[in-house]
Amino acid sequence: MPTGWYAFASSTTGSFSDTTELYTPTIGQIGPQCMLKFFYSMNGPSVDSLIVSTLMNGVNTQIWEITGGTGIGWQPAEVYIGAKTSVVITIQARRGKTYQGGIAIDDVQFIDCQPPIMQPVCRNDQFTCKNKYCIDSEKFCNYADDCGDMSDEPVNNLLAHFSKFYIGYWYLLCHCKCKHNKETHKYKRKYS
Repeated sequence: MPTGWYAFASSTTGSFSDTTELYTPTIGQIGPQCMLKFFYSMNGPSVDSLIVSTLMNGVNTQIWEITGGTGIGWQPAEVYIGAKTSVVITIQARRGKTYQGGIAIDDVQFIDCQPPIMQPVCRNDQFTCKNKYCIDSEKFCNYADDCGDMSDEPVNNLLAHFSKFYIGYWYLLCHCKCKHNKETHKYKRKYS
């Protein structure tokens, strides 16, 4: 049987909109693919919201929120953080109007948060970013800013072909020149 601890914010004390916060120390640098994953439970008639935010340069930015009760049981959450420097990440539970209910979080993990590594010369199987970081060449033109400076995602090409809209779906055609095999690759992705 699994054992362990979880964080729980109860509505039994306090006033409407009071908050309980868990926050990281200041993190010097986070890589561009950083995700915060956790499980949450929001049970009872008086739970208000669960919020994830970032604090950088004195600016607090909310990046995820869920409101209202989710019932008994745990729900998964994945929050995209992205590339950041000198950042504090906060998970905040906000109390509802009455004393009935609570919000819990468990199994909090930061996934793929390591920043790219700056190297004098990248290996043959890597792409060299404009900022001198090295990434695996498979990550070139994959619609994710793996370099942290968008040099692995030719923005002009992306925007030039971001044109067709069909009943709630965007079609994106990207022409990308891969560094090592010099072939032109066409990718067609559907976004809803």
